[in-house]
Amino acid sequence: MAFILTVLKLIGILLAVVIALVCVVMAVVLIMPLGYELSGEKYEKIKASAFVKWLFGIIRVEISYDEEELIYSLKLFGKTVYPKKEKETEIKVRGGADKKEESPAVSEKEPADKKIPQPKPAQKEEPAKKVQPKETAMAKKDADPKVTRVKMPEVSDFPEEEPKEKMTLKSFVIGYIKDMPNEDKKKAVTSVLSLLKGMIKHILPKDLRIYAVIGTDDPSVTGYILAASGIARGFTGKDILVQGDFENKRAEGEVFVKGRIRLGALLYMIIRLLLTRPIRKFIIRFIKVRGELV
Repeated sequence: MAFILTVLKLIGILLAVVIALVCVVMAVVLIMPLGYELSGEKYEKIKASAFVKWLFGIIRVEISYDEEELIYSLKLFGKTVYPKKEKETEIKVRGGADKKEESPAVSEKEPADKKIPQPKPAQKEEPAKKVQPKETAMAKKDADPKVTRVKMPEVSDFPEEEPKEKMTLKSFVIGYIKDMPNEDKKKAVTSVLSLLKGMIKHILPKDLRIYAVIGTDDPSVTGYILAASGIARGFTGKDILVQGDFENKRAEGEVFVKGRIRLGALLYMIIRLLLTRPIRKFIIRFIKVRGELV
């Protein structure tokens, strides 16, 4: 009995350790931010570089681009995992590299006196005579079976079943939205807009710097661009500086973007949307009728 209790105790401790490790991994995945950074410039050539890092830079994806080529790599603990570099293989040559190994040719001569067997003429086969089976007494007895006639109901006697209209996912969604009360519609629209606003605010970069010189054929268009850049700078509070060139047509400058994304925050927003009453009722209704959808 004591041995069984000891084994059960060890199993419980092992399960507790496994569950704790799973919880720690999930917490790290949901809480640790995924950082991204992008920088680019356009003067004589277009150049850009970006990277995404996670878990304090343990996992890192780098991308760089110029007008000639696009280079990308995946690094793990600072070592490039993809694409793998081709290793130079050394070929050892024994006894001279230019000499080819000759395989001895084995020639076998057939004896001259060997006779070639000639095929025998094919014999004509006589067609087999058909043997007609003798009629037995049982066969004669079953030759004239008694036939009983049964009156079958006419087709018109059965009621015609109307074919059921097949419902598609699109028709289901449209029909459900039409049947929703106005209060539920307003609440659903408000919840979806709140989700989109929160996700955009979370994903947008925390650091944004833009320096550019822009000139167009029409000076008025250049003025509109400068006004829009001033409004964007006042609205976002970011470092946005755009200068206008009213004499020449050109577009050049630099841009720098840096931000981070937490998967846990996005997951929390999605769960909060799914738990609202209109969305929850829609999901329950969809689960009930999903087998009937085409």
